[in-house]
Amino acid sequence: MRPAPPAIVRRRQWIIPLLMLALLVPARRDMQAQGPSGTIIGRVTDATTGAPIASVNVIIAGTQLGGLTTDEGRFSLRNVPSGPVTLVVNRIGYEAKRVSVTVAANQSVSVNVALTQAAFSLAAVVTTVTGQQRKVELANTTTQIIVAAKISELPVTTMGQVLSGRAAGVQV
Repeated sequence: MRPAPPAIVRRRQWIIPLLMLALLVPARRDMQAQGPSGTIIGRVTDATTGAPIASVNVIIAGTQLGGLTTDEGRFSLRNVPSGPVTLVVNRIGYEAKRVSVTVAANQSVSVNVALTQAAFSLAAVVTTVTGQQRKVELANTTTQIIVAAKISELPVTTMGQVLSGRAAGVQV
């Protein structure tokens, strides 16, 4: 027969399960404290053309709840705390927009947002080049062909045959 384990060993066997239980209890309280939630669904379009805008960032202000729109401009935000919230809708090339929405518990709220294109311009860029300067001369070449003399010297029947091969860089 084995002797009974000391009291310290018996206590250690209960420490880990008690710690795990202690960690789970506050998590359940947080879930209950959040209260009921709802869902926000919607679509983001261009204000001028009415075309859907893809990859628009839709975030609930003051939280990390958010997401991007699909290729059809649609979005869906789940587990949104019930009550009034502000959506921040923005995308590069468009002016950011804030939309107030009231979310009801266990309900879906539909929101359609139209973004206007932002007018923007880039700053001028000045380029300075330093280094040795050199002057390059470009020469022009002129050629004079006396047609009457060439016709009498060569057996040609067309003007193209007269000019062909007589001046550098000329193709007829």
